[in-house]
Amino acid sequence: MSILTASDKFLIEAYCINLRELYVLADMVRKEGHFQVKPDGTRVACPNVISYHKLMGTHIKLMNELGLTCQARLRMAAPTVDTGNKTDDVADLMKRLGGGK
Repeated sequence: MSILTASDKFLIEAYCINLRELYVLADMVRKEGHFQVKPDGTRVACPNVISYHKLMGTHIKLMNELGLTCQARLRMAAPTVDTGNKTDDVADLMKRLGGGK
């Protein structure tokens, strides 16, 4: 659809790094649990869980920026591309099926 360009490289890299960190933290939380018990017996949230939730918030924002959620895809519009005299098979099919203009 020609929506992403070379200038989006940083955004895609951030998405990939963030996803990797989410996987690492999710594994740590599964092994260590959601809470830690302090010496006085009180339970506190594990720092890994707090970090996981912060990363998840960032991840959802990145998904929206990259059009990786249903709602984000609804807002996206691909740039128009002049194909010259070339035919667009998908557009032709849509016209024949009554879905294109």
